[in-house]
Amino acid sequence: MEDVIAEEPPAPEKTTARQVAEWMVEQMGERSRLIQEVIVRKIKKEWGDDWVEKNQNGNLAIPRAVLKEFKALTDDTLVWERSSKSWRKRRPNDKARGVD
Repeated sequence: MEDVIAEEPPAPEKTTARQVAEWMVEQMGERSRLIQEVIVRKIKKEWGDDWVEKNQNGNLAIPRAVLKEFKALTDDTLVWERSSKSWRKRRPNDKARGVD
């Protein structure tokens, strides 16, 4: 009788920073703003604790890897507004690297 080696089931697909960033783009949809404080809580709920981190003030934050992917996906369409801690749709008069 021949020994049968059972195949291991395929590993579940690992979530990537790109997937989380693409989801963030979807969340923007037709909204006028994507507020950081709101979207980070939604990321935690949708994607889990692995996709949020605590910043130096102890607040939830979006990991740099996700932000990098999000910027790559939206550089031509959204800008970060530091004062409101949100992203908004790019206007014709916006500078190339965001608004302060």
